Amino acid sequence: MDNKQYRMLELLIDQMGNCEKCSLCKNGHVSPYWTENFQGWLLIGEAPGKDEVDNNEPFIGKAGEILWNEMIKYGIKKEHCAIINSVNCRPVKSNGKGNGKPTTAQQDICREWVRKFVTICNPDRILLLGGYALHQVLNTKGIRKNNAHLIRSNFFDTGKVFEMIPSVHPASLFYGDKEINKQLLELSIEKFAKG
Repeated sequence: MDNKQYRMLELLIDQMGNCEKCSLCKNGHVSPYWTENFQGWLLIGEAPGKDEVDNNEPFIGKAGEILWNEMIKYGIKKEHCAIINSVNCRPVKSNGKGNGKPTTAQQDICREWVRKFVTICNPDRILLLGGYALHQVLNTKGIRKNNAHLIRSNFFDTGKVFEMIPSVHPASLFYGDKEINKQLLELSIEKFAKG
């Protein structure tokens, strides 16, 4: 990542941190992640959870542990990646307890932030983690049927065709058919890492 990208990202993160365009901002914000060691891998997740808000860093909870354990098999460390979620603030359940899911309207509000972040990072490849990321970027549903498929798309009309790999979210290993979800996650990360 060059100095110009770094400065642009710092400015963007400041702007994002002040966003109050929807009610999610009251639940806590998480800044996108990147380091000087960025190597062209970009991950788009669903939404920050409590652990992420408490530490202002994406993918550090139990789902993050699963993700990074799988990525390291291919030599991809977190510091090699840039990460943003489909929404940058934490959704909570209607009863106020536990992590919730972002609404389509909330994702629509954050879409411009995601587009700007991706444009500045200019990644070689994007991993879409979960159905919300798939919807945010490609406006489509069906994460399992799209899992590990290489998709080339002009992301939000940025002028560049990006290579994207949709993947089940690592949190899917906590529910449903855990063994199948594990296989799907492993398959998509292998495709992401090897091309």
